[in-house]
Amino acid sequence: MPGTVPVPLTCEVPEGRQAAPPEEAGAPQAAFVAPHVASRGSGFMPNVTVTGSVREDGFPRTVRPAGPSGTGQGED
Repeated sequence: MPGTVPVPLTCEVPEGRQAAPPEEAGAPQAAFVAPHVASRGSGFMPNVTVTGSVREDGFPRTVRPAGPSGTGQGED
């Protein structure tokens, strides 16, 4: 059964990737999976996988957009 993300989340799927059912992509606990379709059958298929959980330590649930390097260090 696919997982869920505890906060609202929207994103654009990068070009060359296509959303797939998490179970079929080998990530049954993921909330979203988008494999790189052109890599299918090459022995390795890069993918975008989204999972989530709620922290119980009071850490603020703020999501920042990825920076230019894709590090998650968005610009303020």
